[in-house]
Amino acid sequence: MVHRLIPMKKQLMFYILQLVLGLVIVGMGWLFITNILICAKIVIPANYSENILKENSAKLSTLDKVTSDFLPIGCEFAVFDFNNNKKYGNMSSINEQHALNVILGNENNIQGNKIYSVIFREKEICVVKYNMRPYFNLTKRNLQLPNYDIISYAVMLIVYVIYVYISTFRLVKNWGKEFEKIKKITLEIENGNLDFEYCSSKVKEFSNAIDSLIRMRDALKDTLYSNWKMEYEKNEEIGALAHDIKIPLTIIKGNTELVLDYNSDSYNFLHLRNVLEAAEKIEKYLVVLLQYVKAKKIENNKRERIDCDTFSERICLEVKKYTANLHTKFEFSVDHVSGMIYIDYFSIERAIFNIIDNAIEYKVEDDKILCHTMLEDGMYTISVSNSCGQFDKEVLANATKLFYTSDKNRNTLHYGIGLAYVQRVVETNNGYMSIFNSDKLGATVKIQLPIISKENS
Repeated sequence: MVHRLIPMKKQLMFYILQLVLGLVIVGMGWLFITNILICAKIVIPANYSENILKENSAKLSTLDKVTSDFLPIGCEFAVFDFNNNKKYGNMSSINEQHALNVILGNENNIQGNKIYSVIFREKEICVVKYNMRPYFNLTKRNLQLPNYDIISYAVMLIVYVIYVYISTFRLVKNWGKEFEKIKKITLEIENGNLDFEYCSSKVKEFSNAIDSLIRMRDALKDTLYSNWKMEYEKNEEIGALAHDIKIPLTIIKGNTELVLDYNSDSYNFLHLRNVLEAAEKIEKYLVVLLQYVKAKKIENNKRERIDCDTFSERICLEVKKYTANLHTKFEFSVDHVSGMIYIDYFSIERAIFNIIDNAIEYKVEDDKILCHTMLEDGMYTISVSNSCGQFDKEVLANATKLFYTSDKNRNTLHYGIGLAYVQRVVETNNGYMSIFNSDKLGATVKIQLPIISKENS
């Protein structure tokens, strides 16, 4: 089912329409509640004073003396003679001046919500000032009346602000959910998971962004698959070629050894010996090359969960046996690391011994090889260092490349794929390898493997 996409512009217009509609509803609600309060006689209507004055206007014009008993609650009044002199009343001096100006015609009798009503009596003029606004009905006349307008407007404003907040929160929450969908996709791609399921969006702009990310994911997946397929085919060809070379190489080696056994000529013996040594060197190249090719083929059923401390003890024991007769200063320190690692023990062990072989081969006089197992950055870590050694810039940049050797003449028996093999094995076991110079440890190669808790094992 294809969902109709809604543009953000349309959502924003609907949001503005909601705010306008909310304002209208709040205004109508204010009018409705005010009418209910008036009917319940809790609030006195705005025209209450005007109606009372109209009813009592005839009586006020004939009374001997005007009093507050015949006036609406909260009104002020002042009585003037025809010479505009105040005789009596409760009107304030400021309002008295306005009242005189109204009598003289200098001011309008309506000033905002204040109304000045003029009542002509037989020998005097009475001016009554009242407010054209609703107010709460209080029985005590001497009590200051609360301003119903201010209270009701304040309540109306609070209600409208709450409505705006809720409407805005809903819009932001909906957009936030759409952003989370994009964030989830980017995190999956960043973590290298390209087979994830995703949720589409009903918002046009978000849907376009998600479609772009999915197209990028699919293109990346196709590229990675193509690269993997090319590398796999290359490794298969290298492996097949290595096996093909081993057959004639075995024949050459066997025939050379046979001729050596039956040839006593010293000149021929020397050359045949060189041929045999060269064949053995090629054979060693093929062995390590096959190791490199097979390093990516570690199957899950060959991986096992091993306690970190148990692994450290086993490696320490094997290294001590290996280096016992090599006349090499070797120092092994083991820190306690809780948890387990999920690895192919055989391949990791062989990778570690590859590093140790490199360290032994390139050690200098009075050099000491340091091996340390520890917890670092939340991962099981094992480092091998030449305390007096230093990697040059070229080695740091190229040490993990296939067939790289620091010997420019390439006349040594170092095949140049030791660290390339190590890196491949470590990556296949979901770990990391780094090579660097340390002021404290010297030339260092470090392996880090992810730790799994014993509860998850």
